[in-house]
Amino acid sequence: MLADSGAVPLPGRLAATTDRLGARLVLADIAVPGESRHDPTALAAAIGPVLARAVSDRAVRGRGRGQA
Repeated sequence: MLADSGAVPLPGRLAATTDRLGARLVLADIAVPGESRHDPTALAAAIGPVLARAVSDRAVRGRGRGQA
């Protein structure tokens, strides 16, 4: 889960919840300051590593089942 760090009042609680659901929490400054919208450049910079890790994790899990 990718969330704006300024929009999460209880990051520990959200992290625990995402963990229980089998997900990871990534907090990043992705909002446009003073507005309720994402900064497209900041969002793109934050989501790249999140997606890369998801693909990598999936590949590692797949290797145990005879998949690449």
